[in-house]
Amino acid sequence: SIDSLGNTSFFRFDAPGTYPVRLRAIADNGCYGDTTINVVTAPNPYAAFAVAPDSICIGSNFTFTDSASFSGTVPVSRFWWSYGDGRVDSFTTRGPRQVRYDTAGVFTVRYVNSASRCNSDTATRTIRVWQKPDAWFGFTTGCLQDST
Repeated sequence: SIDSLGNTSFFRFDAPGTYPVRLRAIADNGCYGDTTINVVTAPNPYAAFAVAPDSICIGSNFTFTDSASFSGTVPVSRFWWSYGDGRVDSFTTRGPRQVRYDTAGVFTVRYVNSASRCNSDTATRTIRVWQKPDAWFGFTTGCLQDST
């Protein structure tokens, strides 16, 4: 609403649905006019994803698979991935993402999906990337010994 001083107020609906919102304008002489519009609020999407395998060695790929859902009328149209190592991707289509890690460590992967500029949800998972062991061996040169 807007009061007589021109101040605007805001209202947040706690649940999705259709809500009638009424505006009444009152003139200095006491006359008034009313109007009502229906405001439709949509549910938030539900962000979720699976990761396979659970852990990898440096230089291998994780597969992140979106398993989000949404029951609203506006489709989920934006998908953001933050891989925990400084890389961020944004997509307009769903789909599994193959992501290679070249640094060992524990990373928090964040996934956000959005059905509109107001409706979004976030899911996070922790992954581990292992250092590969150093493979090294040596030998000495020499002659074969007699066994007699």
